Amino acid sequence: MDRSKLASSDIKSIVSTGWEEGQRIDLSGIGYGRIHWGNKRDIDDDPHPYYHFLAGLVRANELTRILEIGTHWGGATRSMWKGFSEPTKCKIVTVDITNESDHRLRDFPDICKIVGDANTEKTMVAIADEFDWKPIDLIYIDALHLAMSTFLNYAIYVTVLRPKLIVFDDITLNESMMTMWQWVQRSLPEGDSINAVYVEPKIRAKQPGFGVAVCRANL
Repeated sequence: MDRSKLASSDIKSIVSTGWEEGQRIDLSGIGYGRIHWGNKRDIDDDPHPYYHFLAGLVRANELTRILEIGTHWGGATRSMWKGFSEPTKCKIVTVDITNESDHRLRDFPDICKIVGDANTEKTMVAIADEFDWKPIDLIYIDALHLAMSTFLNYAIYVTVLRPKLIVFDDITLNESMMTMWQWVQRSLPEGDSINAVYVEPKIRAKQPGFGVAVCRANL
């Protein structure tokens, strides 16, 4: 990755550049999958705007080592993979408690899927082993939308894998997630975290929010 880009950019520029770059990446055929709202059965097969943002964040900053917590059907995972300039030279690991993504990921052999709870010792070790316990570029967290579980995702993997960027989905979804986001912001220097929709509302047009944080100590 180009560390100089992140080191010399403020958080708002990181967000706006990622969004702009993502508009140039073709995500045709990459959708959310089975919905988590309403009847929880219908299939959503259109790429969401935040998929373009994730792909653009990867491309604009030349990120090559990524961990995703919360795969579901692999829409975000595949979008970030699309952001790689040379996928065969990159590494993306995604973890979820279900196998629902298997049929969507079978055509992406470069994506490593781990089934398990990311906050358990067994799964943490499996994830860290995939990265040889060395620093990575990005962690994307979109799993159980509760404060303590999400903050543990953050605390564990920032400690173990020392990422440059952390992205959180649904930071304003409920009071618990809003509390979690306050904890994250308090753990970082002022100005190194932001709800991305304040910069570009189209990233997450409705309530859930989209948190982005940079760990400058790891650049």
